[in-house]
Amino acid sequence: MLPIQVLIVEDDPMARTLFEIYLKNSEKYKVAGYADKATGSAKWNQKLSEARAQAVYDALIKEGVSKDQLELVGFGGTANMFGKNFLNRVVILE
Repeated sequence: MLPIQVLIVEDDPMARTLFEIYLKNSEKYKVAGYADKATGSAKWNQKLSEARAQAVYDALIKEGVSKDQLELVGFGGTANMFGKNFLNRVVILE
């Protein structure tokens, strides 16, 4: 198991608003995990990006979002998306 944590702050108004939006509609969302290409092997980065996406997916399900609304995908190690001083260690909801 990879050491990944998802922090959901109960009293964070932005997080609460996002969960309410997901709960109130039936749109489908992609939970996309990424890793940075600069470190690790391709196999490791794929596993890591999938684990990151899975952690967020599980947190959304725990908060009551329907599994039918979510698609889980890991993109592995990708070229830098955020500028040269940042790494792609993220999950993006699309």
